[in-house]
Amino acid sequence: MLGSSLGTAILGAVLNLRLARAAGDPVQALMDEGRRAQLAPDALTGPVASVAQALHHVFWAGAALALLAFAAAWLVPGQLRPGHAAERQAAE
Repeated sequence: MLGSSLGTAILGAVLNLRLARAAGDPVQALMDEGRRAQLAPDALTGPVASVAQALHHVFWAGAALALLAFAAAWLVPGQLRPGHAAERQAAE
């Protein structure tokens, strides 16, 4: 539970940082029906591209976190891994 909370916070921070660099608030422009209706169809490409680019960075950050978790799991000594005691007793 701690890992999923921390991961959600990190990925949310990445998304917010990327969206903050975009001009204006593209999510609000897309979610508010009144503002979206006032925009021409070709004017929607900017906010949509900003959100897509921010999500692209979120997926890369998620991949990096997954690789770090795999590396950390790989470095756990064999004696400390779950099931090690059961394997040793079965071998005896």
